[in-house]
This record gives sequence, C-alpha cells and structure tokens, in this order.
Amino acid sequence: MTWIVAWVSVLPLLVALLVATFVPGWLLLVAGGARFRLARIACAPALTFLLMGLGGIVFRALGVWWHLPTVVTYLLLCASVVAAGRWLWVRRKGQVLTLRTWFAPEPAPHGLPAPSPYSSTMGAPGEPEMPDTRSVLGSQRLMWAAVLIAWAVMILPMLPGSGPDIPIQSADSLYHYNQAWLIEHTGNASMLDGNAGMFGMDGHHSFYPMVWHAIVTLSSVGWYQVVPATNTLLLVVPLVWLIGMAYLARVILPETRGSVYLVLGAGALTPIFPIRLLTDTAVWPYALALAGCPAVAAWAVGQVRRCRWLWSKRRRLRAATSVLAIVPAAGGLLLTHPAALVIVGWPLAALAWTGLVLASWRLLRSEDRHDRVVGAWMAAVAV
Repeated sequence: MTWIVAWVSVLPLLVALLVATFVPGWLLLVAGGARFRLARIACAPALTFLLMGLGGIVFRALGVWWHLPTVVTYLLLCASVVAAGRWLWVRRKGQVLTLRTWFAPEPAPHGLPAPSPYSSTMGAPGEPEMPDTRSVLGSQRLMWAAVLIAWAVMILPMLPGSGPDIPIQSADSLYHYNQAWLIEHTGNASMLDGNAGMFGMDGHHSFYPMVWHAIVTLSSVGWYQVVPATNTLLLVVPLVWLIGMAYLARVILPETRGSVYLVLGAGALTPIFPIRLLTDTAVWPYALALAGCPAVAAWAVGQVRRCRWLWSKRRRLRAATSVLAIVPAAGGLLLTHPAALVIVGWPLAALAWTGLVLASWRLLRSEDRHDRVVGAWMAAVAV
C-alpha cells in the first residue's frame, strides 16, 4: 500500500496544478463577465493555455525569467486589462457595472425582450430562454459529485502501478521531463526557441508547443520536482476532459434531463482517452489539448447560436463579436498542440458551413432587399 502513501503525499502538488490549470483562465472569463458558471470552469483551461503559450513568447522577448512570481504578475495584469476593458465598454454606453451587477445580463435594447438569468450559455441580451440549469442538471452539488466520481473511476487504475516519483519509461516522456527541467534551468518557456537546446542547436531557432511544460514548472519548486509535478499533472487531464464533456452535453442536449450524467458515466467507463495517450504513448501536450476540445466545441456552439439570434435582431456588430469570441479559446488549443485544432475544427467547420448555407437560403427568400443582398454574399462565401 506504499503507492497510496506516495500519491497522498503529493496532494498539495495536485491542488497547485489544478490552480495553475483552471484559475488563470477562470479569472479571464470572470473579468470578461462570462455568466454561466459551468462555462467559466469548463473553458478556463483553454484560456489558461492561451495565456501560458503567449506568455512564454512575451517573456522571452522581454528577457523576463519564467517562474511563479513573474507569471502570477502577468496573469493578474491580463485579467485586470480585460476587466477594465469591459468596464469602459459598458460605461461608454451609459451603464455602470458594480461587483453585484458584473454577471447580470445587460439591459435589453428598446424593442427586445428582457434577458433571462437562464439564457443560453453565453447569456446574450434577450436571447431565447433555455431550460433552467437546475431542471436539467438537478442539484449543482450532485453534478459536481458525479464529475468527481467519474474522475476517480478514471484515474484510480493508474495509481497502483505508478508513483509520483517514478519516471514513466518512454521516449516521449523522457523528452517532456527534460523539457520542463530546461525551462527551470533557463527560464525560457517560449515555443519558438525554448527547446532548441534539446536538439543540440544554437538556441535561436526551434519550435515546440510548451504549454504543458510551462504549467509543470509553475507547480514545481526546483528541477528535482519536475518528475512529481509532471506525473501529477497526468491526473488533471482527465478532469479537464470530463468537465468539458459535461459542458458540451449541457449545450447540445439542453432539453435532455440527465444527459450530463450519461456522458460522465460513458467517459468513466471508456477511459481509452485520455488514459492511453497519457500512460502508453506519453503524448502529453497533445492529450492536454484534446482534453480541452469538448469545452471549446461547446463554447463555439453557444457563440454561433448567439450570433444567429443577434443577427435576426439586426444587431450585426454584436453578432460578429460573438463569433470572434471563439478565437481565444481555439487559440489556446492551438498553442497547446496545433494538431488538436484539426480535431475540434473540422466538425465545427462543417457545422458553420451548414449554418451559413441555411441562413443564406432564408435571407434569399426574404422580401427585404438588404436581406437578399446579404444572403447572396453569404451564399457566395459558402460556395
């Protein structure tokens, strides 16, 4: 039973890795005023990946050492900039945001229905109501208990035959251990040249996604903790996946009571992903990016719905900006591992193309000349 003692001893490290994975992105979403709690938590890792990937490049360009104090300062600065930008934008429209009203739906423009606190995932003003979250998920505590149970079922088989201090023996795993150690040694987490020394190069020209290693180094105090931090981060990846799947089920099956629990159960009982990629193949950055795909897909579906509704109300600028909100989350996956964007991108691209064709068809049949012109342009883009 020594393995139990070994894994219990790294519980503080596990908490630190959970904070490093979820909190930076959550702060960014909170600063931006995202109102749906499940969306804030599920999409937080993708935004964290974005901050880590871009931060490594910026730190390298400015000559700043990548370690916990400087990174925390950078993350708080980013969240403050987003919060200030939102406050100024709302202030420009003559409204005032307070801590109490930060997550409240904005007042609906004249002529539109009043917003509901149970609007869809993004909470666009006046959006059509979706079922009360409680009626779909039941108790919030029950849902999170189900997530934790599914997570435990998924990771428990990994623990007896391993240990936080035992390096996983494969070519890829040894590379990733050494890459995290190199960041500890050089303070360079840039994907553009941070791993050049790993290939015997001159240190100036190289590319490899470094988000995984950047998160590891934030939670390891000194190079000797690289192996425990890396092995413990393997346990966080399934949690990112399960929360994202719960959010995706909530978005695409809003009328199906219990859909979240069915998805969590299926994920726990068929753990070939992400467990096999984490243990047998050790393609850890790729697995981390794939784990973030369900939440980003759900985010994109919610934003497309919001865009369609806003467009129907002739709020064209807001409709365009809602689609652009997909970019940061997708960018986080891209920086974590570029291949993951193909996995999440092709079904979303097919969905977007289908929506574009249907929307153009409806506009072309409209009696309004402006709508027909827009429909013609949309049809041309689809073709």
